Amino acid sequence: MQDALAAASAVGAQTQCRQSDLAARLEVLETQATGDQPYGDAIRLVRQGAREARLVDELGLSPIEASLIVRLHGGRAAH
Repeated sequence: MQDALAAASAVGAQTQCRQSDLAARLEVLETQATGDQPYGDAIRLVRQGAREARLVDELGLSPIEASLIVRLHGGRAAH
């Protein structure tokens, strides 16, 4: 019984460590994405519901760039 508890505790600690590592990696990726201006701003706007025209008007993206970003980051409503 003690061995089983020790093993479960070790697995829990490993899982918690892995979860922390993944959270840190996600934060780095999100920071990098928003650091690539104007694409980071475009992705943020699209996730908030912006359409292609707004990306073209406000950020100076080409219509093709705006369309691609909406397709990639706009969710089901954008398809």
